Amino acid sequence: MNKIIKACLAVAMTLSAMSIMSSAHANLLALKWNEQGEFRHQGQIKAGGILEVCGKLPNKLRVDWDFKSDQALESNIHFHLGKEVKLPVKLDAKTEWKDRFKTKLAQDYCWMWRNRSDQVAEITLSLMKVDEGR
Repeated sequence: MNKIIKACLAVAMTLSAMSIMSSAHANLLALKWNEQGEFRHQGQIKAGGILEVCGKLPNKLRVDWDFKSDQALESNIHFHLGKEVKLPVKLDAKTEWKDRFKTKLAQDYCWMWRNRSDQVAEITLSLMKVDEGR
């Protein structure tokens, strides 16, 4: 009887963990540049969900970036220094934005969009490396 209870508990814990992971609504994409130095993505962000595009960038790289969405999305560019999260760019909810960003450290950077609405958000985004003649 004790073995049956332990087995049931193990199954319940596994199903619970799977449920928590699937409800996180987070989507992480690796920042992979094409031959022209661009990254483009068109997709969806679940209601209450997050989309992150992350990759290693060199010091003093300029990136022109933009996005459009049918839902207002919060957006930021962030990186981690130890346990601290640095936010060089943080935007309130917008349906579109176009900007440029220049790195100040060789670091893993993430562009992040958060959909706080109760609807799925369609998003189109692009990032482009800009050669400033270094």
